[in-house]
Amino acid sequence: TDIVYSLGFETTPAKLKAAMEEFDVDGSGDISEEEFATLMARFRGDHLETWENRAGFTEDEVAILREEFRMCDKDNSGSVSLREFGDLLKRSGRQPTTKEEQIAVVRMFQQKDRDDSGALDFREFLHVLREWANQDARSVRSR
Repeated sequence: TDIVYSLGFETTPAKLKAAMEEFDVDGSGDISEEEFATLMARFRGDHLETWENRAGFTEDEVAILREEFRMCDKDNSGSVSLREFGDLLKRSGRQPTTKEEQIAVVRMFQQKDRDDSGALDFREFLHVLREWANQDARSVRSR
């Protein structure tokens, strides 16, 4: 159990127990190296899916951000335009202040807009926020 958590995987004891039962092929109560590798591949897949769906935010953060997304989506289109996204950054006090930051936000927005619709769906929105937060943290550390 401890090794799964120490590797940074999020899980519950119930999920871990079910996985152990599934991957302990020989029923010994312990898992072999091969069984462990298969188990880790499963957790890695779950972890990547969680990352893709939540962009590294916790469930609570996603709930808060979903509400922010709804508030941004003024036309109720189910997506957020660059202008609507800029309004969110401004309201939250995180708007880009330099020309370079403005360009970076536009680039992030365009890169994360996977379907080239000119707007972000909720999943794309989360990924832009994650990248902006990461860049913001890097700039603070470099000061």
